[in-house]
Amino acid sequence: MFKKSLAVVAPLFFLMGCATIVSDSSKNLYLSNANLPENTKVLIESKGSTYLVNVPGNVVLPNTCQGADVYLADTHEPIQHIPSEVNGWILGNILFGGVIGLTVDGLTGNMCRIGNNYMAL
Repeated sequence: MFKKSLAVVAPLFFLMGCATIVSDSSKNLYLSNANLPENTKVLIESKGSTYLVNVPGNVVLPNTCQGADVYLADTHEPIQHIPSEVNGWILGNILFGGVIGLTVDGLTGNMCRIGNNYMAL
C-alpha cells in the first residue's frame, strides 16, 4: 500500500515550479498600428526595462505581473497599458502544495505573463 501511494505522490513533486518549467520566461508580442501612423516609434516599459519599437512591429517582453506601459517615443505620452494575466500553470503548485514551486514562479516572474500575442495601438 505504501509503495502504491509513493508511486502516486512522487511524480507530483516534479510539478513544483510548474509555470517556470513549462512556460517561457518571455512573450513575443506583435504591435499593430490601428490608430497610429505607420513607422511610429513607441517606448514600452516593462519590468524595469525600456524597449524602442517601430509600429507595426514585434517586441519580446519578459513575463511580469505588472504588465507593460506603452508611450509615444517622441513625446512620452501614454498610449496604452498591456495587461498581464495569471499563468495557469501555477495551479499545479496550488493543487499539490508546491510552496517551493510558488516561490520559484514568483521569483522568476512566471506567476504571471503578458496575455496576448497581438496588441492594436
